[in-house]
Amino acid sequence: MSQSRTRRLSAGIPDTGDGADPDRYDHLALHRAEDFISRLLGLHAHPPLQSNRGLWLRPCKAVHTIGLGYPIDVVFLDRRFRPVRIEEHVRRNRILVCWRAHSVVELPAGFCSARQEFGAQVRRAVLQCCRNGS
Repeated sequence: MSQSRTRRLSAGIPDTGDGADPDRYDHLALHRAEDFISRLLGLHAHPPLQSNRGLWLRPCKAVHTIGLGYPIDVVFLDRRFRPVRIEEHVRRNRILVCWRAHSVVELPAGFCSARQEFGAQVRRAVLQCCRNGS
């Protein structure tokens, strides 16, 4: 049985030191969930995530995967949209809480481990989502 992998970050985006270019990956597009019902339903209200899609829940300090039919990666963000905690390959029927978080991005399982600079890519996608208002 595989357990979810956790990364706790004190501040900022993880630096792998390999000089990975975050722009070499496909653009990440986020759906927004900002009202109570859309945050409660979360990914249950959407088809399974594609490799370059995610769901941004704001405000949010906790998520669940109850009844979700596939694993996901979860990135908890602070008020400045910096990752403060990452949970990878979270299986169904789990509840995750991060009191330091202001919002959360749910991504397809493997998104974070497949991208060295995933934190920068997530932050750019959230900022783009804020600018577009979508």
